[in-house]
Amino acid sequence: MRVAGETLEGKYVEKTVRLPFEDDAVGADDRIASMGLMLNETDGKMIVDMVEFGSPAEASGLDFDWEIKSIVQEADRPMKEWVFVPALLLLLVMAMNQKRRARRENLSA
Repeated sequence: MRVAGETLEGKYVEKTVRLPFEDDAVGADDRIASMGLMLNETDGKMIVDMVEFGSPAEASGLDFDWEIKSIVQEADRPMKEWVFVPALLLLLVMAMNQKRRARRENLSA
């Protein structure tokens, strides 16, 4: 998730953190609690209200009063390199068609 907030030194930081949650956590509230976070919604923004001691959230450097900007999630889509397979197949079919056409013109000439 993408978070932003002020460190204990007074420096504004914006970073992306990866927080694991327990596999047996069913709902969103259970997943958030398993990360060690307590959240509060204020003015349409999700604010970290509390970070549990020894939790993954504390280990990643999150602190209270930080804002959760966005959630980053991997897309369920194929790799972009797969577009080359149909392109190469099309190129192969075109080459075979041109060879066949050239051979037919040589026979008729």
